[in-house]
Amino acid sequence: MALTLREIVESWDKDTVDASEMLSSIRNVYPNASDDEIREAVETVARGPFSPASSCAATTLSHLHGLDDPFDTASYWYNASEEEPTDPQWLVFCASYTYGWIINSGLSACYYEFDAQQYGDRIRVFEVIGATKAAEVMREADRAFGKAGPPPVVEDRSSFYSDDAVPLLEALNQKFWDCGDEIATRSHLYALENVTHFTPPRKWEPY
Repeated sequence: MALTLREIVESWDKDTVDASEMLSSIRNVYPNASDDEIREAVETVARGPFSPASSCAATTLSHLHGLDDPFDTASYWYNASEEEPTDPQWLVFCASYTYGWIINSGLSACYYEFDAQQYGDRIRVFEVIGATKAAEVMREADRAFGKAGPPPVVEDRSSFYSDDAVPLLEALNQKFWDCGDEIATRSHLYALENVTHFTPPRKWEPY
């Protein structure tokens, strides 16, 4: 029995996130499927549970709605535009930035290497875009600094660097890394919920 449109999307298990490849896979099996039918299938999978399939489905959904990669668009507004990024643009940029930095340097980077704005939004960014598991891991990381939480000033947080906080943060690294599909999926869906903020300028190159 042939897989349904939804089952084709759900079976996606590649680490690569490629909307064109997913659409090609769908159309190879269902060449006569309408855009609406495909959109419904990918949107259903993009709503979760979070997985490589949901991440690629959300990317494909953005593509079907005519959006460029929201991470590229947000990076442009943050890094290359003379205008200040809007809050939705900042949040998507920050979600990508935070995840990438923690992948490379661990959760301790949030407390010892982020600037004031990135540090201040380390939890809010995930709460607002809907990446609830990532937000909870960040709250757990804060608890590594005791009941009072991490000090607001980086110099004061640095006093914890060689104490109990660091091994506790390191123990949470994998838990946060496992939120990658949730963060990617929810970032794309959040961009679609705030589409006017993710329409790139007429003349631009992805940052």
